[in-house]
Amino acid sequence: MNIKVFKFGGASLKSAPVIQHVATIIKDFAGEPLLLVFSAMGKTTNALEQVVAASQTGKAYQSALAEIKRYHITIIQQLKIADSQFIDTIEKQFEELEKMLHTNDEYDQVYDQVVCYGEILSSLIVNKYLQENGFNCEWIDARNYIHTNETYREGKVDWTKTSTSINTLKEKLKSKIIITQGFIGGTQKQTTTTLGREGSDYSAAIF
Repeated sequence: MNIKVFKFGGASLKSAPVIQHVATIIKDFAGEPLLLVFSAMGKTTNALEQVVAASQTGKAYQSALAEIKRYHITIIQQLKIADSQFIDTIEKQFEELEKMLHTNDEYDQVYDQVVCYGEILSSLIVNKYLQENGFNCEWIDARNYIHTNETYREGKVDWTKTSTSINTLKEKLKSKIIITQGFIGGTQKQTTTTLGREGSDYSAAIF
């Protein structure tokens, strides 16, 4: 099976119009096995980094986090996918994100548990938009497929385990477009790792 893997970076996802353009690109290949890897929207990773830094140094971070939330909700509204159930899904992601800011873990581990939400939010939003516009998509969590050690901020891939997990997607790809995240992986302890800055390109290469 000839599987195509497309990666869309932050600039391709920074606003509703460019996300709509992404859909037109995908439409041209919708009859083929597709796996789509999404970065965080716009400059969300940078913004989340600032939230982590403020939180870890005892500074106020709430207004910065609220602005990140407003940014994503605005895009959802502009894409006309703001039904109550989906908004509740997004709200819960932000609740989980904030919980991660209040753990006693080392800085790099907290960083990965928080910054990963940029990709999670982005992929959830694009998946919802594509589904609402007739695409047969399935969202998957990259942390269940890209397995790494516990080197936070630069996870080292367990290639054998990762290959085994990713190969289970072949059957799904016969009938569905797979939507997933760049930049992130998962450990045996079910914590999140990131793969280094610009790691979404690396994720696409792994898939």
